[in-house]
Amino acid sequence: MKFLLFILVIIGNLNVYLANNDNCGVNDLNALMVRLLQLRTEFNNFKIQHDEQIAVLKEEINNKSLEIKLINEENRKQETELEELRQDVNNKSLEIAAISKDIEMIKDIDECTPDPCQNGATCTDGVDSYTCTCVNGYVGTYNCETENCPANWYLFQGSCYFRSTKALEWLKAEEDCIALGGHLVEITSEEENNFTKSILSGGSRFWIGLNDIKTEGDFVWVSSGNTASGVYTKWAPTEPNDTLGNEDCVELYSTGDWKDRDCSEAWHYICEKASMSA
Repeated sequence: MKFLLFILVIIGNLNVYLANNDNCGVNDLNALMVRLLQLRTEFNNFKIQHDEQIAVLKEEINNKSLEIKLINEENRKQETELEELRQDVNNKSLEIAAISKDIEMIKDIDECTPDPCQNGATCTDGVDSYTCTCVNGYVGTYNCETENCPANWYLFQGSCYFRSTKALEWLKAEEDCIALGGHLVEITSEEENNFTKSILSGGSRFWIGLNDIKTEGDFVWVSSGNTASGVYTKWAPTEPNDTLGNEDCVELYSTGDWKDRDCSEAWHYICEKASMSA
């Protein structure tokens, strides 16, 4: 556009020049026309270059616009994914809060209410659990639901103990214990002796399974055949004394001491057998 105005100015000046110079020669006019043609050619070349540059710029602008569009679409996609991720995080937070609340509620639950333990056992509450402490004679994986020893028997360290209510000779007492599934008691430790003493009542003397019937002075247990000497004994002072030479069986006094006695005497007795869980 500027170049066109430039041409018009030249033409205007040319008209003025012709008006002021009537004697201007034809040659000067021809030269001027040639110059005008040159200027027109230069203008056309300039316009072509200008149009090409504009076309290139337009193509670059279009490419950049497309890139910007793609970037915007990618940003929107990422924003959508980010929003979904935020929502997932919020949902997980709500789930965790709910689980934590449930855990707190579980912690506060008294597992011993109502009492699940049976047969007089004591219930101890724990974290989502409980423990039953069984009374003598009962066991159970959970609730002391199983009778470990028969009625009127006492449980101690895996064995059941029976205190008789009748008096028999030593051999008859052993036969009765066998009929009940056991033998006269075999005491092998201070703890067991104290336990056996603790269940005595209704009499001061009870037969136990120790005797030297086979060999005098060699006291063995009728249930196992083991020798008591060197393992555990609880003889009373001056015992065993084999009074009158016929004291071959052993009794347990309510004091916990042992004495040898005549096997033909009739006394109460203590039987022992393995517990049901042994």
